[in-house]
Amino acid sequence: TEFSTATNHSFSLELEDSRHVPGNPFYVYIEEAVSVHMIHVTNVTEVATQGGRVRITVSDILPVADSTSTLAIYVGATGFQCAYESYDIPSSTVTCLMPPGAGSGYLVSISGEFVTTMGSTPYLFGYAPPTLYAITPAPTMGGYITITGSSFSNLTHLVTNVRVGNSTCSNVRCNHTAISCLLPPSYDGGYQLAVRVTVAGQTSVRAGLFSYLPPSILQVTATSTAGGLVDIRGTSFTASSLISVLFGNDTCTNVTVLSAHTHLACIAPPGYGQVPVVVARHLTSTPYTFYYSSPVISNITYASNFGTRGGFITIVGQSFSSQVSAVQVTVGGAPCTSLSMVQLHTQLSCRVAAGLGGPYFVVVQVGALLSPFWPLAYPAPRISSVSTVPSGGGIAVITGLHFGPSASNISVVIFSGVSGPLPCDNL
Repeated sequence: TEFSTATNHSFSLELEDSRHVPGNPFYVYIEEAVSVHMIHVTNVTEVATQGGRVRITVSDILPVADSTSTLAIYVGATGFQCAYESYDIPSSTVTCLMPPGAGSGYLVSISGEFVTTMGSTPYLFGYAPPTLYAITPAPTMGGYITITGSSFSNLTHLVTNVRVGNSTCSNVRCNHTAISCLLPPSYDGGYQLAVRVTVAGQTSVRAGLFSYLPPSILQVTATSTAGGLVDIRGTSFTASSLISVLFGNDTCTNVTVLSAHTHLACIAPPGYGQVPVVVARHLTSTPYTFYYSSPVISNITYASNFGTRGGFITIVGQSFSSQVSAVQVTVGGAPCTSLSMVQLHTQLSCRVAAGLGGPYFVVVQVGALLSPFWPLAYPAPRISSVSTVPSGGGIAVITGLHFGPSASNISVVIFSGVSGPLPCDNL
């Protein structure tokens, strides 16, 4: 007779063995028929590669004996163990601590005194795939980057692929939450590129996560206001000649890559004073403050009628700009008027006010930039004739040029071969 173990039972036996001798004892054996119950794993919660607590849902309620004893829970063909912690009867859920690992396709098996998953429908467990949170930028010449996230494993050989855009990262180092690797130089840079990480056969892709650092200008060689060839040095210029350079709103033409990522040359447009320079490809650099060369005077010529009455002068030099409105010329601090551009960038003409002697300093100002001074002197007085004077003295009339506008600045001495110098008064 079979009895359930859930309740108490009483029963009677009728002996039908004629060999039994009355008065002698006999024994009744009650055997408990023990069978192993098959259960099915229906779900295992995910855990990152550093391991941790997981909940395993099984198909049936475990026998009371197994719900209070330790279960053996093995994962994978090599049988690493998920350390049993507890069993929740209402939810039929086993909790255990999964060791560190990576990948997927691990068979989960449970065994106890009265239960087993052997012969049941297999359930394959997988660690969480890698998750990408953030990435440090790098210049277009490449360099080490760090990817932060989760489920990267701490075994470098399991990280089989790290790609940024179309570039593969090398020298990979990792722990469960960070990967560092060496990004190679990029010909054309890139903006909002996808990042792909594969760990133990599990791949995650995060679109638009990475952008190369924008260009950065460190130095621009000077040029005159006429424009001309300039060298630009910096970082993250890419190796592509498609990069553009702007001086203010004007384009620097004929861009040439002299050294990939760090050195460009181009033909700067005409301009004067201070302008912002930017280098742009996918991203634009912070503006670099550039100054066209200061004006320089190399010579001054005078009109044929220039004298103490003033007159026109021509100033020859460089970096005078092409806009007369941007130019001021002073002579001894006084404006040189009627300013005109004789030849763009190199020659100016203006009228000097009346004056005497010298030297006076001529300065050309273009925008906020000043030239070194150039000396200017009015012509010396020139005598063409002197009227005769009686021996007793008298009025002498002196005719000539460049005597100045006022007698107050003039002194006259008449040299006599007999009596020596004679002062001439009442000018």
